[in-house]
Amino acid sequence: MIEWLETLPLLLAGPILRRVEPDVVAVWVATREPADVELAIYAGLVASTTNRALFDGATPLATPVTVPTLRVGAKLHVACVMATNVALLPEQLYSYNIAFTAADGRHDLNSLGLLAHSAAGERPHLPLGYDDAMLPSFALPPNTIEHLTIAHGSCRRAGAKGPDALAFLDDLIFTRRNEPLARPHQLFLTGDQIYADDVPKPLLPLCTTLGHYLISGELPERRRIAERERAPHLPISQPVAVQTHQATCRAAGRATPRASPGSHRVDRRRSLQPILDVELRVDGD
Repeated sequence: MIEWLETLPLLLAGPILRRVEPDVVAVWVATREPADVELAIYAGLVASTTNRALFDGATPLATPVTVPTLRVGAKLHVACVMATNVALLPEQLYSYNIAFTAADGRHDLNSLGLLAHSAAGERPHLPLGYDDAMLPSFALPPNTIEHLTIAHGSCRRAGAKGPDALAFLDDLIFTRRNEPLARPHQLFLTGDQIYADDVPKPLLPLCTTLGHYLISGELPERRRIAERERAPHLPISQPVAVQTHQATCRAAGRATPRASPGSHRVDRRRSLQPILDVELRVDGD
């Protein structure tokens, strides 16, 4: 079943808070189609006053910053929005919202339903701000190192033995989300890779199929049909003269095995099958 590929959400991945400094906030996203991505920063914990509409809340600290996405594949576009017109203070909480202007109009985290618990029939998810209608938030590091809270992790391998430690970190932020000195301020992931090339076998077909679609924009069956149409049109099962090892030995005057030279019937369709079924694989570094 591949119908789910045609119903992928506009926001494929993110928002990921990449970097925060007193005068810089960077947020990364990946989208299904080209879009202009806007980042707005707010002071404190901010909630929307509307339900599943464009965000309606406090006034941003500065004029929102907008950048276009970069095309990686037919259905994969990325952007890293950097707000450099802010002046943030230590030991304070801040919230942010991401808005997208795409072919079908304007959307943001609220209108996409990401600030609320998933409704029946939707892909399961929790509110990005941990409480309904709340924007995602962050806290700048404190003035003194004694109050600095750092989270550290190494490699994170899907399907590895043991519990997922990143879920523990999410629970920690949830319980301390209102405390700027207690919640984690920085996250260091010092592993050597993300194990994109070493996933559990049940996930591999899903990842490969999704990778094909994001890069090519073609559903698997349609892509295979297109490849067959582009393949050379050769006759099927036409006799082809093949110079055999025996014939080569005979021409050189050497002894040959107990076999006579001749023509071999080659099924061109079978010989081309591996070429027609080659699939693009998208692997990590």
